Amino acid sequence: MLHDWIIQRFIDHTFELKCPEMRLCITPAYTTEVFNGSGRIWITTAGQLRFSMLAKLTCSDLQWEWLPRLKMLGHPPKINPSHDSDYLQLKALDLSENRWISNWLIPCYNFIKGQYIELYGHIEYLTSPRKVVKGKEVSEFIILNPPNIPFGKSSRTIVLQDGVEVSNTWSLDHQVIKSQDVEVQFCKDLNNKTLLCTIKPLENKSLLNNIAIHAVEALRFMLARPLRPIYYCTRTPDLEIIQLEGQITSDWRSGLLPPLNPIIIEENINAWQIFSAYFDYLMNQSDQIAEFHPISLEYDGVMQASKGSLEGFALALSVTIEALSKICAKIFKRENSSKKYDLKELKEYISKWNGDEKLKKRAIGAIEKFDEVRPLDILMGLKDVGLVTKEEIDSWQWLRNLCAHGGAYRDADKQKINKLAKIASGLMHKIVLYEINYKGQFTNYSKENWPIETFGNNCKT
Repeated sequence: MLHDWIIQRFIDHTFELKCPEMRLCITPAYTTEVFNGSGRIWITTAGQLRFSMLAKLTCSDLQWEWLPRLKMLGHPPKINPSHDSDYLQLKALDLSENRWISNWLIPCYNFIKGQYIELYGHIEYLTSPRKVVKGKEVSEFIILNPPNIPFGKSSRTIVLQDGVEVSNTWSLDHQVIKSQDVEVQFCKDLNNKTLLCTIKPLENKSLLNNIAIHAVEALRFMLARPLRPIYYCTRTPDLEIIQLEGQITSDWRSGLLPPLNPIIIEENINAWQIFSAYFDYLMNQSDQIAEFHPISLEYDGVMQASKGSLEGFALALSVTIEALSKICAKIFKRENSSKKYDLKELKEYISKWNGDEKLKKRAIGAIEKFDEVRPLDILMGLKDVGLVTKEEIDSWQWLRNLCAHGGAYRDADKQKINKLAKIASGLMHKIVLYEINYKGQFTNYSKENWPIETFGNNCKT
């Protein structure tokens, strides 16, 4: 069951935990207790999660080491953290006997008369593991003040006594996607303040540990918005883990255009095909990544950069396209054995040369680079199979060369940069859509009026 009281108090900025037991521990594995006391955890009016505690220094072995370092690390900090023991973890027990654990933090302090020290600071996220009895496996997260989501519509037709048909159509407040062995449901409340995502296994399957992260990544990709849930909950038959984000934010601004035009996306249910394709791709690769997929990290960087200057956005786009082309290089994963054999023969020939050794090493080093696949090679390969256009590649190269020379940017036509950035955004989407094996509608930003087309129709392979 969803913990409504936590969410409501988070939204109202009235969340507070009074904790009779609070400890700060250090590495290794945050098992060594340094401070012990009591205090509270609360959320400020600015939406920031904080803690405050009155404590004693409990580890006598570290007393002479820690008090001087606390003075240096406190507020304002006089030095940067230099080793693991500078980072602390908060462990607390509230009045309902629920355990709460923070990620690493560096506390501020005030010395109180006597043996007590007041410690306080910001918490990035807070986790609470709880035992449950015969619970059902489920994973949930909540996004506050979500952007417009393209939910489906439902309709009903009634035939009156005189034979007249009356139809009624309304928008749904939820969307259900079945993907592989799970069901993903998105649901928003009536006031559109929160978006709840619930993920359940189908039949007797088990959920992946990071499946909620995958759903967030896929939703970000579909909407091109840097969404950040304020609440996560993962439940197994005997354990429930709640995680609260330490900073409430609803600033989902982004200058990045999504794979489907934002004007169309609110009415186009096909956007969920993009979500499903990316979500499936992430689940198939879940064993190979720790948390966020490299593609998702690249996208997040572009979305964050799009909030700032046009120059920063253009630079982030050009760098990200280069990085994604290396990640998504399926066309060039087949080895060209004859080429490798020719390069090997050439290196052996040069190694037998009796000339200058330094020059010989430089020549061999230059030849080895011939075996590396450049981003441009990958993009030209996508062009050869009909997935991208020369105009899109030229747009990327123009932005890349411009951003590499800061002085040139000041004299450039900003309108042209804005236009080419949109075309490059479409190129970036196409690289990923190809990697995730997507077949469906997308917006072609390289054409006038941004038409909706079907991705993969012109592919020759």
